[in-house]
Amino acid sequence: MVGAGQRDGSVGPVLDHRGIKHWLFRLWARDGVLDVSVTDLKAPFETPERRSELIRRLNEIPGFNIPQDGAKRSPKLAALTGEPALRQLLDTFDWVINEIRAS
Repeated sequence: MVGAGQRDGSVGPVLDHRGIKHWLFRLWARDGVLDVSVTDLKAPFETPERRSELIRRLNEIPGFNIPQDGAKRSPKLAALTGEPALRQLLDTFDWVINEIRAS
């Protein structure tokens, strides 16, 4: 849990792999923003090529528009309407988890 209280609280999955904590994303209570901080991810997403691939995959999801520099620009959770968008998000993070575990 990051933040505190009803207004600024957040929750998000953390993958602990080989002693390194990987924050995959955060969901903020105050405004329903799904924060995917590409620049905070560790190996194997530290290289520009790997980050670019992740950004490309995320931007294929309706409602996402993350610039190539990985700067935070996160969609509201409401942007992920419908099963196809949610499936794309879950598939993308399945890929991220598999890539981290393979590193």
